[in-house]
Amino acid sequence: MEVTIRPKGSQTRCHKCGTHEVDSICHHCGRPMCSKHGPIKPTLRWFTENREFKKLTLGTWPLSVADGAHCEYHVHSTLNYRRLMIVPGALIGLAGIVLLILSTIKLGYCVFDRPSDLLVGAQGWADVLRDPQIYAGVEEDLCYMPSVINRTLGLLQALAVLILGIGVMVFGRRFNIENIDSDMKVRGVTLPVGPITNGIRIVENVHAHILVGENGIATSAIVGEIQGGLTPSFYFTQQDLHRVKEYKSKYHINGDDLAFQGGYLVLKGDPHIRIVSENGKSNKQFIDPSMLYRPNATNLFRLDGQVNDHDYLLGRAGKSNSAWQRTWTYKVEDRFLERSGGDTSTLGSPVWILPVLVERGKTKVLALSVQLNTDFFPYLDSVLEKADLQPEKKVWIENAKLYLNHRDFGHPRVTGAIVSESIDEKKNRNYEIEWHGMFFNAENRSGNTLRFDGFNVSFDKEISLEAHLRGTLLLRVPSLISTIENVQYYSALGHRVYSRQNRHNDVPQVQLTYIHVDFDIALAKISFPNLVSVPCAAIEMPGAPTPWRLNHILKTFHSGKYSHKKQIFINSVEESQPQLGDEKSQTGRWHWQIFGKQYHDLTPISFHIVMYGSGDQGQKGQTRIEASINATVDENTVALVEKTKEDIEDILKEAMSTEPMH
Repeated sequence: MEVTIRPKGSQTRCHKCGTHEVDSICHHCGRPMCSKHGPIKPTLRWFTENREFKKLTLGTWPLSVADGAHCEYHVHSTLNYRRLMIVPGALIGLAGIVLLILSTIKLGYCVFDRPSDLLVGAQGWADVLRDPQIYAGVEEDLCYMPSVINRTLGLLQALAVLILGIGVMVFGRRFNIENIDSDMKVRGVTLPVGPITNGIRIVENVHAHILVGENGIATSAIVGEIQGGLTPSFYFTQQDLHRVKEYKSKYHINGDDLAFQGGYLVLKGDPHIRIVSENGKSNKQFIDPSMLYRPNATNLFRLDGQVNDHDYLLGRAGKSNSAWQRTWTYKVEDRFLERSGGDTSTLGSPVWILPVLVERGKTKVLALSVQLNTDFFPYLDSVLEKADLQPEKKVWIENAKLYLNHRDFGHPRVTGAIVSESIDEKKNRNYEIEWHGMFFNAENRSGNTLRFDGFNVSFDKEISLEAHLRGTLLLRVPSLISTIENVQYYSALGHRVYSRQNRHNDVPQVQLTYIHVDFDIALAKISFPNLVSVPCAAIEMPGAPTPWRLNHILKTFHSGKYSHKKQIFINSVEESQPQLGDEKSQTGRWHWQIFGKQYHDLTPISFHIVMYGSGDQGQKGQTRIEASINATVDENTVALVEKTKEDIEDILKEAMSTEPMH
């Protein structure tokens, strides 16, 4: 029995504790670390230093943090001889200079202020040795032989302190020489570059097919493989070019055969992908894979390269731009393997199309409802929350086309679309109807289904029931079907890079899934519904129809008992301008309209409620509530209208019976 092992999509986690909150990455081996377990600092780090990036210009975005991040296996340092010897030696020497100056002044005073009868030579020294007090008190403030000896010894001591300080500085300077070969070969130090990006772009493409055959069997499936691409859109900077020169000077490198490290890209979320190819990667092996932590990980990409592969880094800016072209192409597969048996063609399409034919006299109107299954996009909800302020966060229909022939449909009439007419080889007249740039409204949602109901085409003749409705759709969804939540950028030194404009946000990025749908629907299996309007029982209550009373009714609708369990939603509330009645009695008249829908699975039933009346802010007056149920129904959905009618009547009765005192 053959066993195939497939990597499972997973979060990038700290290599020690497993948390997905990664703060830094070891720039040597790529181990992710949380803030608790990294970066690791050397023991007694005040007395040590890391010289691997010394003499390189660092500290500007995205290399804002100039120190390399290290894990416990690759943390390294050398003694900081500047702090241990050079600085202390300088201080000792300075103290020696001060003492030397003071000692010289004191000795000079003795030499120029000695007594006239002072014995010098052998006899003077002999007298001192026999009796050191021989000159004591003979003449006030005069420098006799004992003082000369003491001050001469002080001068020699100051000179010794100065020589000691100079010696410590000289030896510290000697010990402070870098071991270049050790740094490069043992620790695997590579040139750090700081490419900038205007935005990381991830795009995935899904192809789906929808078929409703003449036998009534409906099928929808993903066709082929789900593919994606990640493009960071990096650019080298002048600082990178300058850093190449500094690095070559520091390590005494001749030539341009030089590896560089640009950082890491980390995929957050639960990426179910398999890398197929990588464009822009050098063929040279930069580092021994045995030194890397999970070298084949599909959620962490190491950004390394070769200087001589890029004209810009060679100083040939006039011959090429500064772009660093890197693209990863991948397949989305593992997420769906369990429920599809390894074959994505057995999966349902993330998009479904529901056509409806409505009779209006001798004319039939074709209405298309496009429905998106949001279960395919687990991070879409958080994106749609920002859609009102950012239109690019909406779900868009980039392009929609219908292919019709005159024989089966007649001449189409449509607004807001481009209609093209052509004649084929058999002299048949054909039409192509094309729409562009329409978006889904987040309010048109029921459970896991987001709907768009904006396609309507009328025809000047009855549609043949033998006709097939064919067309294509291109949807743009601002989320990824691979369940990649976002991409985090870590610098070549292993530290997380945030947006230059906002320290709390990741670098800008665009995440899109394009869904390409083609459909073929046999209209013989599409029902012909009728428009119906069923009134509900009217309700009259004492008191004016004030905003306070309206809010109580809306709260009843929004309660979990109805909005969640029975899928009843309010779409809009409209108020007519209040009219003032009798000024003496302070009475007025109000008129409110409430529009909403109840969803029975995917079938919407609309309702319309009118509340009107007059009074004096609720103390006196009368309110009347009328409601109607409006829907297009056939023999399969007529019972749903009656069910919605009963539910709306129950809600209104409950709202009126539970109305608290105002």
